[in-house]
Amino acid sequence: MKIKITTLFVATFLLLSGFNAMAQNREIQGTVRNSSTGVVLPSATVLVKGPPIATQTDINGSFSVSVPSNASALIVSYAGYNS
Repeated sequence: MKIKITTLFVATFLLLSGFNAMAQNREIQGTVRNSSTGVVLPSATVLVKGPPIATQTDINGSFSVSVPSNASALIVSYAGYNS
């Protein structure tokens, strides 16, 4: 059985931040949870697709990462889960 991981963050912020001046970073914050149970996933890895930027979630599943304005996706992984 495959378990999907979801990351909650404000999509509107991602879309609107593209209108800012070029070469500015933006701060992305969210919580990583198991999509089936809603349980938070501490120590999950959150990787920015493209540049080598990554962070881990805290004990509450929360994360914050500064990403370049041209970043297009976050990749989340957690030991024992398929993403």
